[in-house]
Amino acid sequence: MACRVSAVRVRLAPLILAIDIKVFKGAFLNETKAMVNKKFLDQMKKGYYLINLSRRPIIENKEIIHKKLLSNQIVGYGTVVWTNELPVKMTN
Repeated sequence: MACRVSAVRVRLAPLILAIDIKVFKGAFLNETKAMVNKKFLDQMKKGYYLINLSRRPIIENKEIIHKKLLSNQIVGYGTVVWTNELPVKMTN
């Protein structure tokens, strides 16, 4: 039994402002390396969840995630792989 799926390609910039949960999962390409950086995260609305299931280095560095969590820009972060090492111990 065949299943037909429809999809529409949209620009990322307007979509970023509307989402509450962003999940990264996909192939590693030169275009996706370190794509989650300060500029990208600054465009997101306050109070979103970021989930990284990519198992690839799409996060530029863990410090930007840490800062966004402490400022409540990101209210939750989940990952299956940290950036090459264990996470930094976070204190209040």
